[in-house]
Amino acid sequence: MNGKIDSAIEWYLRLLDDPHVTPRRFLYFELTMCYALQSNWDSCIEFAEKFRTGSLYTPAIATYLEAIFRYAKITSTNDQGDRQKTTELFELVPTLRIRHLGKTITPEKVAVVRAQEYIKNDGLLIVPDLVAVVRAQEYINNDGLLIVPDLVNTSDYVDNYLTAIFYRGVIFRHLADYEKARECQQIIVDL
Repeated sequence: MNGKIDSAIEWYLRLLDDPHVTPRRFLYFELTMCYALQSNWDSCIEFAEKFRTGSLYTPAIATYLEAIFRYAKITSTNDQGDRQKTTELFELVPTLRIRHLGKTITPEKVAVVRAQEYIKNDGLLIVPDLVAVVRAQEYINNDGLLIVPDLVNTSDYVDNYLTAIFYRGVIFRHLADYEKARECQQIIVDL
């Protein structure tokens, strides 16, 4: 929908009302992402949960998505009930890995590894993967520098910085701000 998130949500909700549209899990996924881009965490989590409970193909990824959106919500609310549910979902992710011919697909492997990092770091994600898409402006100042003062000297800092810059560029591209998207791309190339 070329960055027209409100219009996309309206259309996806209309499609959900159509009894002839199946399967619905694709609509749940799209609505999850649209609400995430608006930082509407309650609606985002509602559809993420529907996607997770209806997804048999990639349960680890679906569970991970719901967990990171719940994590995004608790960063602003600090609700202990939400924190407990988030931790339970992250702990569940590694148990849901599906192996095909002895291998795990790459996105699922990333979900498993990041969930394990959350557990290892006592419930802390340095720059949550998809939340960086949604909240990149909070992590990056006007000079393009990542704002994580307590973590500047960690080994993950550069990776998280570049991830946040990349997703910031993706957001600008989808909002048709090509100049700012190119600036983000140049920062990555220069490093």
